[in-house]
Amino acid sequence: FENTGVIGVAKQDLSKTALSGELPLYRQIQDTLLENGKMRSQELADSLDHPEGSIRCLLNKYRGKLFTKLDDGTWGAVSNDRYQLL
Repeated sequence: FENTGVIGVAKQDLSKTALSGELPLYRQIQDTLLENGKMRSQELADSLDHPEGSIRCLLNKYRGKLFTKLDDGTWGAVSNDRYQLL
């Protein structure tokens, strides 16, 4: 490694790093749904270690934008665009 005085910067998806827990909760929910498919709010809460009330609040806030509630009571991600709200 040679010290050239230059600092390199590269864009990286934090959802795939140890910093994923630092992402906004709505992003954590979105990433979890995209990786696991449809889930109930309690399953999301258990998976993300957050209160179910907080999960439900965000699911409903972004309903139709990021999340959709399915007929069986589970939730799914509306889009694969993980950065839709940023």
